[in-house]
Amino acid sequence: LSSLSLLALSFSFEKAMCERKLFIFSGGTAFNSMASKLKQVTRRVSYCMPVTDSGGSTAEIIRVLGGPAIGDVRSRLLRLSDASTPDMVAVYRLLHHRLAHDSSEARKEWNDIVEGSSALWSGISEACKHMIRSFLVHFQVQVLHASSNPYSYQSGQHSFDFANGSIGNFFFTGARLFFNSLPSAIAMWTYISQVPSDTAVLPVVNCNRRYTIAGILSDGTEILGQNEISHPGDKVDKDSAGGAEAAFASKTRLKSIHYINEYKQRIEPELNPDIPAHLTACECVVYAMGSLFTSIIPCLIVPGMGDLIAQLDCPKVLLLNGYEDRETQGFTAEDFVMAIVDACSSSCSVTGSKRARKDPLVLDFVTQIYVASGTKIKVDSSRLETLGLKIEVVPSALDKRGRVTFDEEALLGRLALL
Repeated sequence: LSSLSLLALSFSFEKAMCERKLFIFSGGTAFNSMASKLKQVTRRVSYCMPVTDSGGSTAEIIRVLGGPAIGDVRSRLLRLSDASTPDMVAVYRLLHHRLAHDSSEARKEWNDIVEGSSALWSGISEACKHMIRSFLVHFQVQVLHASSNPYSYQSGQHSFDFANGSIGNFFFTGARLFFNSLPSAIAMWTYISQVPSDTAVLPVVNCNRRYTIAGILSDGTEILGQNEISHPGDKVDKDSAGGAEAAFASKTRLKSIHYINEYKQRIEPELNPDIPAHLTACECVVYAMGSLFTSIIPCLIVPGMGDLIAQLDCPKVLLLNGYEDRETQGFTAEDFVMAIVDACSSSCSVTGSKRARKDPLVLDFVTQIYVASGTKIKVDSSRLETLGLKIEVVPSALDKRGRVTFDEEALLGRLALL
């Protein structure tokens, strides 16, 4: 193509994207790279994120301090931050940093950061350093208080392990605890880091408490905790360890996901009140690639979400994974679709909804599927077309582990042409 043709194509692409408001359901990892590129062509995006992660440093924060899991939210906010200045590049480096795997080394490294003497502060302006450090200090104070309080939950078991801890998670937890509000912490960072005003990162539930998910397998076995569902064997709560590895080894499929409280009883959390306005104003719904049962479905099963999606008259696009993971072993493309349909149907109200019946229409919740060429997921095109679904094959690429995924530039182009 000539330079003039490329310029015209770029203009048409950006014009198409800027006219469309997207509402994207995703976790904090698989869509992160796309989010960074998507903000270059459209700022009218709302990301709906789960708050049920139970692995890594998030698990340690929840164990000692409680509250919602903020790992996915933190990850997306950092990706959306303005990195055009040396100051913000240095801030991103600090908040993206993880401490040493050895507990004693991690604690020493953490103390250097809190005291302001770490080399990680290099390049960060004094004003920004003071703001970030204040919330890190507040986090440290809360950790010390929980560790020394004889009346706190699980008294005597609250010594915090900083190993492999995320500085970003510590910062956002400190901000959440200071404001006593996760949305307020998000708003503060959105303003400071110059996340575009038309871009929103929305936790699916507006909460200041812990939420946990459990999975039900097709044989009735229940698995407790997000990390035990997706990464059994990692550092997780001891109460849930062990069952998932054996269950998945038996090739038993995941059937559904539900929320539980600290007593392992089923609960129905309240939908974030900011979501309806963002969702009803969107012109395209996207179910991003990633962990189906631990990233996407926890957002869809919150009461009221299904009603909102069903009432929309716009494209509702599933970005199909290019490979199987632990959660979707043996799944076909139709299985992915029906898992989403079932989850959305479960969150529809019993009365007053056009979805208040036992035979939900697939097209109420999914209208199109984008498939990466060469995907390892079985796609029965004729069967999907009988359900009324449109199938779009998108050029693919290989990720760092050699797995099939979408070519990001091609995917951006297809989203623009919806």
